[in-house]
Amino acid sequence: MMPPRRWLILAIISSALLLIVIDMTVLYTALPTLTRELDASASQKLWIINIYALIAAGLLLGMGTLGDRLGHKRLFIGGLSVFGLFSLIAAFSPSASVLIGARGFLAVGAAMMMPATLAIVRLTFADPREQAMAFGIWASVASGGAAFGPVVGGLLLEHFWWGSVFLINVPIVLVALVLGAVLIPNHPGDAKKAMGLAGLAAGHDRVDQPGVCRQGTR
Repeated sequence: MMPPRRWLILAIISSALLLIVIDMTVLYTALPTLTRELDASASQKLWIINIYALIAAGLLLGMGTLGDRLGHKRLFIGGLSVFGLFSLIAAFSPSASVLIGARGFLAVGAAMMMPATLAIVRLTFADPREQAMAFGIWASVASGGAAFGPVVGGLLLEHFWWGSVFLINVPIVLVALVLGAVLIPNHPGDAKKAMGLAGLAAGHDRVDQPGVCRQGTR
């Protein structure tokens, strides 16, 4: 694979990863406005914030195994599609309940993409030095991206309505979908690999353990 193409693939998956982690925190600045406009109750406000991290954390293990079976490109593209569709639905949610549901499906899309991004990095970069650098960039985006969420949310709210914090995802997803479908190579999955339902259940069991996805409760 030509070097520019490898790094372009990394840029594609990094942009998707950035959307995933930004959506963890982007609502912190938008929450007062959207809860007032949607007339959300106290419990609904908690669900609007926390359902994304809860579902994403619970599905990560199972989605990783599913990617091994079906192919990581397929799961990445599928996750991007889900993420883009429900970003659009979330942006125009008429009620708090619809927004909570849309956030839940956003988490499903995020869980589909997250393990696939790591696998695609590993499969794309064969040279150990380049692979180490690519993993470093991936880790930087994953760890630092969440800090941009409140900043992005605040900047958008200065000029647009609360739904813009979700709508901004859509054009980025569309570009990543087109480029990803063209540039990311297909690596067939292992159809005989176990589905990992036990791991999926274990992931859900761990969500309520101390220190695991207790967003907003520390």
